[in-house]
Amino acid sequence: MKAVQVQVMRIEDLVRESSEAELIEQVNVRREELHALEAQYDHFLEGLDVLGELSDEDPSSCALYACSANVS
Repeated sequence: MKAVQVQVMRIEDLVRESSEAELIEQVNVRREELHALEAQYDHFLEGLDVLGELSDEDPSSCALYACSANVS
């Protein structure tokens, strides 16, 4: 998943430098792939019940999420 995120960032940099339609399309395709991978990963974690009920106010649950995200 990180590889796709890096690819998207590189392509976005190129798009900023050039307004080519092909580059814009590449960015859109990579973003769609990234969203699909993120959804797949979220579904995987839900199936494992790893995340449980995360709360933004609970620092321990945020740390758990950060650790599990780094494992991928």
